[in-house]
Parts: sequence; C-alpha cells; structure tokens
Amino acid sequence: MLNLVHYEPRHVDDAPGYARGLVTDTVIPVPTAASCRAAIRTLCDRKLTRIIDEGSQLGIQRFVRDLNCVGPTDGIPYIGQFDYTLAGAKLWRDVLNFGHPDFGTDYYWNNYVCFIRRRAATIVYAFDTEWADDSVASSELTPVGQWEPIGRWRSQWWREIPRGFRLQCLPDFD
Repeated sequence: MLNLVHYEPRHVDDAPGYARGLVTDTVIPVPTAASCRAAIRTLCDRKLTRIIDEGSQLGIQRFVRDLNCVGPTDGIPYIGQFDYTLAGAKLWRDVLNFGHPDFGTDYYWNNYVCFIRRRAATIVYAFDTEWADDSVASSELTPVGQWEPIGRWRSQWWREIPRGFRLQCLPDFD
C-alpha cells in the first residue's frame, strides 16, 4: 500500500483495487481487497498515511507555500484520497533507495519526468535532462527552447527534488 501512493494519490475506496492491480502480473500473491483496506487502516493508525480531509488539505497547502519552490507539479491531493504523511514518504524513500546509494537520497529523482499539458504549451519538468530528452522524443513533443534550470521543486507535495529543469514544448493536440 505504501508503494501504491508514490504513483499518485487515489481515492481511498479505489486504492485496494489499484494496489491489487499492481501485483496481478507478478509473482507476488495478490492480496484481497479486505487485506488492502486493513493495511490502509494500519498505515493510518501508524501515522504513515492518511485519508485527506479538509484540514489536512489546508495543512498541505500551507506546508508547500512556505517552501518557496516550484510545484507540486502533480497538485495537492483531493479530499478522500489516500496519501502519505511526511513520515510515510520518508519510509517509502528509505525502502526504495535500498541498494542504490549512488543515486543519493531519492532514487526517483533520476528517472522522473513530469508533463504538464496546457492549451498553449506542454511543460516538461525533470531532474535529468538526458533521461527526459528520451521521454520528450518518445512523446513526439516539439521543444520551443532549451532546458532551463529551476532549482528545487516538488512533483507530489511530499516529494522534494533538489534541482531540476523545465522545457517548454508546443502543445500536445492528441
């Protein structure tokens, strides 16, 4: 259930089905929906995750505003979504980075590309421009400039990326 959240927040009612879908084509036994719901309760009781309510949503907005950085590019979680607390995000990062000390403190930085599609442009955010160039090319986007450094940024509210780049591309009309 902790791994599910890093993809994107899901409504708590949809989280068990999504978590089960993540492992259906693997050797990991598929958990029951009931065991997924029990895991959500356990993680919430341990203050590693929470179900977003109005108060927690406002707290997240204040937290992000005080950081003075770009993002979160993926937005603030909606009410009813199942999401990390900062302690849960730290635990997930510690598990993910096991065996990858060469990547620093967050393995995810090295292969993350975020596409923000707007009517007038598609904006691409990335930690590594070479990795992102492959994603831009495979998405058949047309850059209209060069990569610009943006400094510290966040994709989800809890995921801080220490440096990054932004690339403006023509709008994606597909």
